[in-house]
Amino acid sequence: MIVHGVDGCPSGYAVVPLGDGPPRASMIPAIAPLFARGETVAIDIPIGLPASIEGPGRPPEQAIRPLLGPRRGSVFSIPCRDAVFAATYADACALARAASTPPKAVSIQAFNIFPKIC
Repeated sequence: MIVHGVDGCPSGYAVVPLGDGPPRASMIPAIAPLFARGETVAIDIPIGLPASIEGPGRPPEQAIRPLLGPRRGSVFSIPCRDAVFAATYADACALARAASTPPKAVSIQAFNIFPKIC
């Protein structure tokens, strides 16, 4: 079985198929063709966007941080669904603050990947 490791980047998606020979990276403009062929895809993009956020982020973010040790800061929290679909960074921050307890704005890193999430 081949699993395609996928991560978003400015020009599309970086893909590394694993399980059949040495890993080789490639760039693709869209991931839909991988899913259309029934491929197994492990993608580093948040899914399951909640209407509100309680505490230090979504359960997947909370679960992985302790396992990463000093790299735990590389996992940033994704805000509520409305903030992800906001047109501007200021709007995203306002919507995120309104839907989180305690109120928390959006990081610029998170905002920059929102087009990949949507």
